[in-house]
Amino acid sequence: MSIFQNCYSDSICEILEILKKSGFASENIAFGMGGALLQKPNRDTLSFAMKTSAICIDGRWRDVFKDPITDSGKRSKKGRLAVTHKLQTLRLEDLGDSENLLKPIYRNGELLKEIDFDSVRKNSQTIPT
Repeated sequence: MSIFQNCYSDSICEILEILKKSGFASENIAFGMGGALLQKPNRDTLSFAMKTSAICIDGRWRDVFKDPITDSGKRSKKGRLAVTHKLQTLRLEDLGDSENLLKPIYRNGELLKEIDFDSVRKNSQTIPT
């Protein structure tokens, strides 16, 4: 069985036509259905990307960021980051007395805290709007 990821409706038709011409039945493949078949959202349309913002080398933290000259809207945050109850993102060293909502869940491949989906749902209801 072949599995195709990131398929769009037009590419699915093209793939099926090629299979038909090659003598294969459509039961031999599976298509991955992500958001592209519904609305085509991506990290640019959602203005979201998850990136590294800091790295520790020889015990010293260094900022990691991008600042493309062609699109300042793609400038990334830099440094060790924190998120407050007001959903403000700031550098960890600027957190002061506020609580950092970012909590380690895994580190170096080790699961530190297991969270079930009901807890995720409950937490999502407590986010201020």
